[in-house]
Amino acid sequence: MTTKPLRGLPLIVAVGLIVLLAAACAPPRPATAPPTSVALTTAIMSVASPAVSGLPVYVGVQEGLFRARGVDLTIQPMAGNIGQTALLKGEIQFLSSPTDAITGAANG
Repeated sequence: MTTKPLRGLPLIVAVGLIVLLAAACAPPRPATAPPTSVALTTAIMSVASPAVSGLPVYVGVQEGLFRARGVDLTIQPMAGNIGQTALLKGEIQFLSSPTDAITGAANG
């Protein structure tokens, strides 16, 4: 049994490479349109101590991810029990530690 050579294969490969090259040279499209002007909502988040688990929040503040979504977030270090009191008084909007939040809710 003899096989016929694939005469069209070089043409198919050449066309594929041209398509890939054209796609690679195209200018990137932005994922979302940049906001024109965003009214910022101020928020304060308490942290008992810097920890690796809070790294996404620190990076988000540093890189302006919260501001891009309209939130001016300030990270405020404070002890857990002080954070609970500040949250109940409306002085802060978020606690970083779920343990502090659960303890505060349990204590009323």
